[in-house]
Amino acid sequence: MDNEIVVKHRATNDQLQPKWAKNTLENDLFGTSIPKVNTVKELLETIGRKFTMFDKNDKHHYLNLLNSTMYDGVSGLREQIHKFSSCYQKLSAIKTDLGEDFLTWSIMKSLHSQFDSIKSNYNTLKVQWSLNEMTVILVKEEDEGRG
Repeated sequence: MDNEIVVKHRATNDQLQPKWAKNTLENDLFGTSIPKVNTVKELLETIGRKFTMFDKNDKHHYLNLLNSTMYDGVSGLREQIHKFSSCYQKLSAIKTDLGEDFLTWSIMKSLHSQFDSIKSNYNTLKVQWSLNEMTVILVKEEDEGRG
């Protein structure tokens, strides 16, 4: 294909795509709230600036999970710690940095009485366990409790 034809085709597509997108999306979205744009990229950027994601519900949901989830003794501690870590990472992604010590505290709080000696030991230490250290210690205790 000749470069001139490609450029003309591209220019036509760039002009048609915003029209198609505007006709496809809700009409009331484009009253006076969204200005006229020339490309789909500009349209999506404009919509993105106008309608930012509301993170309060997500923050509330993940904080509740961290605060209220209790270890069930069935799924395994690695899976439990992974769930907590996932919630923590999602909170960090929406700019809610609680610190790794909060994650550690949440995990310890979720454990049942089988782990009381480890919880007591942890609370008397002056140093914080990293997530990896805590995982190794708890999984070892879980394995010994099963054996």
